[in-house]
Amino acid sequence: MSVDIRFDNTFSMPTYVQKMADGPTYMDMYNEAVYNQAIANNQEYEPFYSRDKIDKTRANANPTCSQTMTGTVCCSKTSPLIRI
Repeated sequence: MSVDIRFDNTFSMPTYVQKMADGPTYMDMYNEAVYNQAIANNQEYEPFYSRDKIDKTRANANPTCSQTMTGTVCCSKTSPLIRI
């Protein structure tokens, strides 16, 4: 009678954890990417996020919203998740 046993194990962890951008920084960077794309394609530039929306996000004008990497996420009692 023979018994073969094999055991494989791997431990991994990231070598570097990236820092995340806050909402207003992400919005500015996204607008910059839209600008660069418009210039590259000889198109008219129209920002995706208005300066007013970025400033209000930076000022935390809506306290029920949280700043996330993808912009601003608002939660209300009637709707579980609204992206603006």
